[in-house]
This record gives sequence, structure tokens and C-alpha cells, in this order.
Amino acid sequence: MTVSIDMSSIQITVHADDVRPLAVILNFPGKIVPAAPGSAAFFTSNKDEKALAAFGFKADARVRFSMAPGDALDGWKVGFFQIVRQTALRTRYTGRVQSEGSIVCDATPAISSQTLLDCLNKSTIPWMRDPDGKSKFTGSLASPSAHDEPRLSVPLLMQNHTASNINNFLYDFKHDCEFWTILTAIAPDQSRNYLAHFHWRVAHKVDFFWRSGVPSASEWGSFTILDKFVAGPPRDADLQAILANPSGPIANDIFLPAFDKSIKGNDFLTHSESDRGLSPMRLDFWASDLPPNVG
Repeated sequence: MTVSIDMSSIQITVHADDVRPLAVILNFPGKIVPAAPGSAAFFTSNKDEKALAAFGFKADARVRFSMAPGDALDGWKVGFFQIVRQTALRTRYTGRVQSEGSIVCDATPAISSQTLLDCLNKSTIPWMRDPDGKSKFTGSLASPSAHDEPRLSVPLLMQNHTASNINNFLYDFKHDCEFWTILTAIAPDQSRNYLAHFHWRVAHKVDFFWRSGVPSASEWGSFTILDKFVAGPPRDADLQAILANPSGPIANDIFLPAFDKSIKGNDFLTHSESDRGLSPMRLDFWASDLPPNVG
């Protein structure tokens, strides 16, 4: 008898009821120190005790195989792989007043609407993290799991070379991305079976406020499970090429370098500096005077 997948047995449970986007100020010394300016980190926080990590979500799946006595699951792999679509990634800095300039780090043109394979590195293709797909078999039952915790960080201060290397201060951060996490079984002949998936989105929209030179963050973003369980693969047209050949491009190889260039100013298309401040600028962005602002 040929081993087959019992399609009626497929289950995915996502532990994400208390996941939310979070922005945290890190390593800020309590005063402006250009040599060690500190950073702002953006990630997801999860208080669900079932989650593998406090900074993400966990998904558990169950897939049962139909087998006859003597059959084995040798060579089968069951796990999750993931596709990501980035739609926005922008960080802005500004001076305390218009004459102190502004900086816009916008990686969106380099990544917008690209669909990428979201795995750890080439060694784990196509799986999210584990080369073997995190296959766990108990008899005829496979019970793989997945977790994710997308995170980024940016400096709190940035010197504006167009405005005499004066400090500009982190003003806001925007990041929007969608993920399709796909339960997949790969047979010994390497044929892929896309069993089910869930679809989720993380959107960071963070405003920063400076009081006597000390920053605080206000996060207005969201974490949303758009589809908790959908049988079969995603149907979106721009995902089909990766589904047909899940070998890349890999998100970490495309997205992270583009983001890094936008922050460090290594790409004039994604990093711009001006001798004028952002306009319009929130009236509550800055409060209290400081000594002269120098880089």
C-alpha cells in the first residue's frame, strides 16, 4: 500500500492571541552621546504562555498519514515554510528646528511588493529554520511546529552631513509586511504537498517624542492573523513562482542589506539628507531646550 496523507486530519493551531507590536528604547545613556547614541528596537511581544518565545508566536500542526502494516514514513518531511511580502519600511529623523535638517531612510523602493522566501539561510531551504522541516513523527502522526519573531532596530541619533554633521533625532518608524506560513509535506521523491496555511501581518507605526533629550516611543501598529486556517496553498498570483520553486530569493539576503543601506546612507535611492527639517512636523515631537546641538 502506498503511504498517503489523510487530508481530513490536518490541523494548525496558532498561539497568537496576545501578540502585539512593540517599540523599546535600548542602551540610551540618559543624555545625548553621539558616540553611543542607543537604539530603538521593534519586535512583537507575546504573553501567551504556550508561545515558544516571549517575542513571537508559535504554531502547532497535526497531520496523519494512512498506512498499512509494514509501511513506514522513511524519507517524508513535514514542516512549515514561509513567504513574506514587504510593503513599507521607512525611518525618519529630524532636527529640533527646521534649520537643523532632516534625514529619510526609506528602503521601500528596494523591497516593496517583493515576495521572498523567508527562511533562516540557504541551508534550511525551503523550511523556515530547520533543514529537516522539524518533522516529528509518532506512528502515523506528524506534529511539526513553527515560530517567528520579526524584529529590527535603528539608531536614535543620526548625523546630518548636509546640515554640518548636526544631530538629527529619530522621529518615526513605519514597517508593514505580510507572511504566509505554509504547512508542507515533502515525499521521498521530493514532490511537495502544500497542505494548509495561515496568513498574518505585522505593521509598526511608531512616533517618537523627545523630552529634555530623552526619547520615548508610542506604538500605533498592529499584529493581525488575516486567515487562521486555509486548506491548500495561497492563491495570490505573486506567490506562485516561489510555490512552484521554493529556492529563493531569500528574504534575509535581499531585505536586510537594503534596510542596512538605507540606514547607513550607502544608497542614494533609499537615503536622503536635507538641510531643512521635516514638514509638517508634530508640535509634540520636541520639548525643553538643550545645549547647542552638535554632532
